[in-house]
Amino acid sequence: MKIAYPSASLAQMEFMYADDHGFYERHGVDVEALIMGTAPAVAALVNGDIQYIYSGSTPLLSAARGLPVRTFFQGSRGPNLHLFAHPSIASFADLRGKTVSVLTAGGLNREVTELVIHKHGVDPREVQFVASGTTSAQMEHLRQGIVVAATISPPWPLVARQEGYRQLAIIGQEIEYPFGLFATTTQRLAEAPAEVKALIRGTLEAQRSMRDEPDSAIAWIQRRFEVDHDVAAESYELIMALQNPTGEVLREGVANFFRAQTDQPELRNVRLEDVADERLLQEVLREMNWR
Repeated sequence: MKIAYPSASLAQMEFMYADDHGFYERHGVDVEALIMGTAPAVAALVNGDIQYIYSGSTPLLSAARGLPVRTFFQGSRGPNLHLFAHPSIASFADLRGKTVSVLTAGGLNREVTELVIHKHGVDPREVQFVASGTTSAQMEHLRQGIVVAATISPPWPLVARQEGYRQLAIIGQEIEYPFGLFATTTQRLAEAPAEVKALIRGTLEAQRSMRDEPDSAIAWIQRRFEVDHDVAAESYELIMALQNPTGEVLREGVANFFRAQTDQPELRNVRLEDVADERLLQEVLREMNWR
């Protein structure tokens, strides 16, 4: 079956690792992995052109808007994003009246940046945001003094630390947020439960392999992303710190996500049960004696 994911990046490591190492094939599932933006992927899913999505929070938003899409697995407790600042910024309070770089004007990067700033007592409306477009551009804006801080993803936090910038937050460790989501249609959940359970089982086993065999996982990162051992090893540690080992969709993360949709206030009270279906996941956890 066809599974879409947004990019060949460490953000999708569980899925890519499981696919590359044959965990899905071991459970009788023949996966064709396709790189596709999340919005077109949801359209393709609903139209029947693909069968599953592994991505960020878009499937939740699609379900809340009434599409027959449900998330059934969450691989990470939050995004692997890090807020780094110029050494002159000693605390979050120093961000008031300053400019912070985010990846895009809307979406995950800005949403979680605003949430972590708010958590530390600063109203995000007191901070200006600029969309830099790429993480490399975010770093360049930080170097040039166009911004005083930037929310960046691996391997750039390693670079920022080496260049003397101050880490204000590992956002995924502070803010639970839906990330690494497996989703499909309500019809497929009902009509192909064995297939869905095979994907869940394969992903859980891949996660366990990543935890139990770190040397193999680090070597895979080196090969897959063409980075040196030190970068691969530190990237591995960052990823594993956020791994969600049971795959359960986190209620607080879902609530955080919908609270962040300030331009759609009608979605603020969406519940986990409205957008996720974990019944098959719970069956797998019981069968694996994880419950």
